[in-house]
Amino acid sequence: MIRSAVLLPLTTLALRWLGFRRCYVTYAHLARRSSRSRLADEQFMAQAERIATIIAMSNERYAPHKAMCLSKSLVLWHALRAKGIPADLELGARTITGTFEAHAWVEYDDVVLDDVPNVAKIYEPFGLSRLNRPTRPT
Repeated sequence: MIRSAVLLPLTTLALRWLGFRRCYVTYAHLARRSSRSRLADEQFMAQAERIATIIAMSNERYAPHKAMCLSKSLVLWHALRAKGIPADLELGARTITGTFEAHAWVEYDDVVLDDVPNVAKIYEPFGLSRLNRPTRPT
């Protein structure tokens, strides 16, 4: 819990200083060293839910400043992947109120771990696969 309470504000700062793409690539690289563990699927889900609860509690109770959805989801996604759980970081957007709104959440096996179950119906998700493609020099 202490680790996530420290990582949440650090992630918020890293997002401001480095931007999303660099943070995403760095967290993906750091978690890549973990291979998929040999747990059964139901054990993966139980562990994923437990980690999501720990990070949510850390944010609510111990973090010096409450992290926004992107920081929380990035930390959760990294923590799950570091444990060998193949979670997906999802980003979505909407303009229902007339202004552009973006949101982030984490899914494992199509189950939302850190938000309401129907968040993908509220925010139109878009894939992150383009972030892993190398950029061309200009």
